[in-house]
Amino acid sequence: MTQAHNRELAEWAQVVLVAIRPSDFQAALPPLRAVWGSRERLVVSLAAGVPVAQLRQWIPAPATVIRAMPNLAVEMGQGAIAVYASDPVAEPDRRLIEGLFGCLGKVFWLVEEDQLNLVTALSGSGPAYFFYFMEQLEAAAVAIGMDRDLARLLVLETGIGSMALAESGKGAFRHLREQVASPGGTTAAALSHLARAEFSDLIVAAVRAAYERGRDLAQPPSESKP
Repeated sequence: MTQAHNRELAEWAQVVLVAIRPSDFQAALPPLRAVWGSRERLVVSLAAGVPVAQLRQWIPAPATVIRAMPNLAVEMGQGAIAVYASDPVAEPDRRLIEGLFGCLGKVFWLVEEDQLNLVTALSGSGPAYFFYFMEQLEAAAVAIGMDRDLARLLVLETGIGSMALAESGKGAFRHLREQVASPGGTTAAALSHLARAEFSDLIVAAVRAAYERGRDLAQPPSESKP
């Protein structure tokens, strides 16, 4: 879409959804000032690492600025969408945002902007963690002799069933895990191996790395780490 189209839409739109790369903000947003006028709009940014204070430098006033962090599962209507606003959001605008994103998954309002970096590290990046683990389970099954197509199907069905159990409210994740892992059994042997490899520490370190990268991206370019 051209800048001319953007200006035309921004002239009458009640909600402006900004879904561009952070590097494109300075080129895309300032030209809208000429058509913004005095009518307040709701501006929703999907850009990771661009704080509200920085967005306000590029977005013409008056505007209510909201940041949202969806994840890939919105494609299936099963997304987790975290939403943050630095200023109080009027109830009609709140309902509008929940309606806009509610059809894509579940909406979670945050009270602190830095929580968006945590959300990005957990649910934003989270699908990749699950896919990576599924990929490795499939590879492990193939390595010990299983047909790849069968391995993929079993990994998929195991994941679907496990998510259904987790959503059922039958207990915490740890409780569900302990239900599967009988003492001295095959699952216990696998989990013991993961514990010796400090698997839980690796998960914490990986999520922390994603979180810290998000904080780096939120800094002005001159302050970002190399």
